[in-house]
Amino acid sequence: MLLACTLGRKFGVVAAGDKQSAIIEENIHKYGLSDRAVPRVQRMHFDGDLNEALGKVLTHPELANPSFEEAALACIDQGADVVLAGCTGISVALSQIGYRQVADTGVPVLDINQAALKFAEMQVDLKRSIGLGKSQTGLYQSTPKEIRDQMRKLVSKA
Repeated sequence: MLLACTLGRKFGVVAAGDKQSAIIEENIHKYGLSDRAVPRVQRMHFDGDLNEALGKVLTHPELANPSFEEAALACIDQGADVVLAGCTGISVALSQIGYRQVADTGVPVLDINQAALKFAEMQVDLKRSIGLGKSQTGLYQSTPKEIRDQMRKLVSKA
């Protein structure tokens, strides 16, 4: 979502199901991005069971396009300049078929998996090059080394 904010004025999200839509909308609010997101997360429409449909999309990525594009166009109608797939599986399928732009609109589709990987790489590079790391206060404070070591021992025994 943060990367989408650098690529356009507003972003829209296309989710695979109702439960995902609710979680994504909550996260948009929690991250303070409500002003940068279009009002509603759009939902893809699948026939039958959602998990079964997602499994088919992963083996036949071309099945993702029609339903995703319809929902992405609805995001654009709400003012989105960038569209994200709100499901890692759908994002993988769209990447596999080279779907990088919604129809001929000029609106990019952000691959959330690749974006997350590149964001993590950037954070590592910043730490290594200039020593910039996460906050060490409040919720972001690292777990003390002694406790991490104890947890590793417990996990390795399991």
